[in-house]
Amino acid sequence: MWGDNTVLDADPPHRLVVSYRALHNPDLATEPPSRVTWQAEADQSGVCLLTVVHDQLEHALKTAELAVVC
Repeated sequence: MWGDNTVLDADPPHRLVVSYRALHNPDLATEPPSRVTWQAEADQSGVCLLTVVHDQLEHALKTAELAVVC
């Protein structure tokens, strides 16, 4: 199982917010959930910008170590 995400907020097709726990990794599965937000915005030319924010990692330190920062 990849995770046990819960949808916290949704505004299709613009925004999706879920809780996140990495159940596929035993070290991470014991941590409390963090939060992942996907925000999609189209510009005037029709190109879509997707922003992904993974936050609320204060109590999920192992998950935070593996999060990709761009």
